[in-house]
Amino acid sequence: MEPQLAKRLAVSRTPLREAIRQLEAEGLVTSVSRVGAFVTEVTPQDLEETYAIRAALEGLAARQAAEHPDSGKGSVLRGILEELGQKTGNYRVYHEAAGRFHEAIFDLSGNKRLQAMYYALTQQVARLRTLSLAVAKRPEVSLREHRRIAAAILRGNASQAERLMRLHVEGALAILRRRIRRHGTKQI
Repeated sequence: MEPQLAKRLAVSRTPLREAIRQLEAEGLVTSVSRVGAFVTEVTPQDLEETYAIRAALEGLAARQAAEHPDSGKGSVLRGILEELGQKTGNYRVYHEAAGRFHEAIFDLSGNKRLQAMYYALTQQVARLRTLSLAVAKRPEVSLREHRRIAAAILRGNASQAERLMRLHVEGALAILRRRIRRHGTKQI
């Protein structure tokens, strides 16, 4: 309930209400009138829809990053890959760096509309990415996939960059599907 949460967080109700509305708009919270706000449960359908959109957007971003001339993209991608390599031991910190890798590819695509579409989906993807990376050895697998994607982009091989990115996203989706089958949506 808003009054109790506002008091607990030592904030007024107006900014709290705005924050809840923003979380609701991002699909992370569901509000029930006179009851309160609750973290939204991710259904199997939500997962499928989100990852279908993610695969399409990220595949296109990787393709366009490979096609887009940018003399600095090598140093950007290599820097993030180096950081990722140092963080595979903790999936939570790896998750943050992995998000920067994906954001960098969207930036390197040079496509502002594509970037805007991705950022609209970012919070839902981030929530699910953390869950897929929590699986044993997934950060190491993810790092190998990121390296292959970056190499294809740097070689300018657009079709391979797109294909590898889609496979990367589909691999994460497969992990999340297994997690739902094993634990149900309450755990995701």
